[in-house]
Amino acid sequence: MAVLSNARREAFCQARAAGKSLAEAGKAGRYDNQWSRVDAAPEVQARIAEIRRETAVDARDLVPLIEKMIGLVDNAVDLKSAAGMREAKALLVEAARLKGLLPPPATAPLQPPMSRQEWMARFAPPQ
Repeated sequence: MAVLSNARREAFCQARAAGKSLAEAGKAGRYDNQWSRVDAAPEVQARIAEIRRETAVDARDLVPLIEKMIGLVDNAVDLKSAAGMREAKALLVEAARLKGLLPPPATAPLQPPMSRQEWMARFAPPQ
């Protein structure tokens, strides 16, 4: 199946294949509120599946990258410095994540903005 001739539906499919919600995909396709009807269309479901197949990463593609990262770890450890060890750890963590042994890193929750008084109470130098 090729790119859909309807540009709005194609944008919807691209967003859904990228993991966006129905509402987000509806906005990408500039739909007001017909998201579930568009999502249920057979050609839309087929296009989403096709996009996902095309963009799927084959684990065999990652093996050389992981092996190279492990080699870089050996080089970083040879530096025998704090910076080298930090880089080695980061490379090992990323290699484990690529192998699927670790979940993706969690993003830190955003904190609400502080008022000037709160900031001064927390970070001001002692007087």
